[in-house]
Amino acid sequence: MLDILGLSPVEQAVYEALLARAAIVPSAGDEVVLDRLVALGLATMDPDPPRYLPVPPAEALPALLLARERELLAARQCVAELDEQYHQAAPPAGESTAVEVVHGARAVMLRFFDLQRDAPSQVRGIESPPYVVADDPDDTVITLLDRGLRYRILYSRQALDLPGRPYGMVLDVSDGRQARIGDASVKLVLTDQPIGFLPLHTDPGRPPAALVVRDATLLAALSALFELCWDRAVPINARAGAGAVDQALLPLLVAGLTDQEIAAKLDWSHRTVRRRVRDLMTRLGAQTRFQAGHHAVRQGWLEGNDGR
Repeated sequence: MLDILGLSPVEQAVYEALLARAAIVPSAGDEVVLDRLVALGLATMDPDPPRYLPVPPAEALPALLLARERELLAARQCVAELDEQYHQAAPPAGESTAVEVVHGARAVMLRFFDLQRDAPSQVRGIESPPYVVADDPDDTVITLLDRGLRYRILYSRQALDLPGRPYGMVLDVSDGRQARIGDASVKLVLTDQPIGFLPLHTDPGRPPAALVVRDATLLAALSALFELCWDRAVPINARAGAGAVDQALLPLLVAGLTDQEIAAKLDWSHRTVRRRVRDLMTRLGAQTRFQAGHHAVRQGWLEGNDGR
């Protein structure tokens, strides 16, 4: 899979089709994905007649790999800066702490929910197991959604391994909350206060701890990291046009899970998954699973990649 290089399953499928055909004449709705491939350096456009041509993988993919390595290096530098802030001497009295360390499971949990309560309008988060805060003790999130607080939550692929989690993710999506599945390298909460929250470790036998970040430079780096991961993630919330059953199935299909993996996540039989996937592909007019994801995005069954 090329998602590690920034390609969604739909973009990879279109690129593979482009390589197989040597050229593609765009049809209605295809230009968005094809233009994205051009922006990534995987394709070029010949205007006369209008058609898209592939850039050979040996030429295009190393450039994407180099860009990914630079992004990971930037993320590591951000972590190093956080660690440096942590080890600095305490600031003079009266000055706010750029990075605060919170120790203990209860303190981490209370600060986690307090930061959300204090957020003016938006919370962004990257969620991945293991979890220090297992449940919302007093329906804080529901109350904040009712207040009008907006959420954008990126679930790591590891979160799919938790029993019943995919259904929970779909149910999580509501007015004011968007969710996606993708590759996440950190656990993170950002509010527009502005303030950041990063669990330090959740190893068994070690007391949980977290960083509360107020430094503007570090917050800017963490915000950029979140937006990068968000843009590359797969929308998890199927819209109403997809149908009730497909609201659970479609995000997992687009995320690239096999029939066996989908059956395990949704507690369906393998036979049921195959029938549902086949029916869904027929309704979408798709010949392959990749095409199904592409057509679902084009027909508005999934939240678009521009959701903010």
